[in-house]
Amino acid sequence: MQIGDTVDFTITVTAKKGAEGYVLHDQMSDGLTLIENSIAVKVGEDALTVGTDYTVNTNPEENADDPNCVFEITFKEEYLNAITEDTVITVTYQAVVNEKAVVGTDPITNKAILDYGDNSHVDTDEGKTEIYTYDFVLTKTDSSEDPQILTGAEFKLYSSEEGEDAIQFVYDEDNATYRVATAEEISSGDISTTDTIKVGRATISGLAGKSYWLEETKARDGYHKLE
Repeated sequence: MQIGDTVDFTITVTAKKGAEGYVLHDQMSDGLTLIENSIAVKVGEDALTVGTDYTVNTNPEENADDPNCVFEITFKEEYLNAITEDTVITVTYQAVVNEKAVVGTDPITNKAILDYGDNSHVDTDEGKTEIYTYDFVLTKTDSSEDPQILTGAEFKLYSSEEGEDAIQFVYDEDNATYRVATAEEISSGDISTTDTIKVGRATISGLAGKSYWLEETKARDGYHKLE
């Protein structure tokens, strides 16, 4: 996934007659930002009522016993007591891949854990989702036998072959890294963003595992721009 992309998540819980103490916890990596108003709880096509059938806690400070818990859903005992047969409860929600997303082999993770009864819980890898972001290194060299890096060229990167809306980046000068900017960074104006990648050599990070299109928009003085 690319930084700024929205990820859809779905959790299903099969509640049985006699269910009690159901609390669903969701743990997210720092690389994901929960969209709080996206949380929905349904049985089939029927939405359960927040406050009546369940409550939602999205305040991490109140989850001191589980610091990785981004939100938890507590099902009301009155609702659970009314269950007379196996009932599939579906929880859907969204999160945005943010600037803290780790690039490469380490995944961004999201995991659901269900507590129930007096002291029981379901905590398995089946309830875990892994998301990845990627990077690549862009280098401009001459064509000599011992290629030398050429500075002064400029590029733009696009998500479509038509070349519309070049991707915006935050540039880290110390590491020569262009990291995909978030929507908030682009709109706020508090952080400088750019759609121009300057090389020599630079790392472009925060990308999805898909095709991108690179265009040279300016060549080094004395050289021809790539067609």
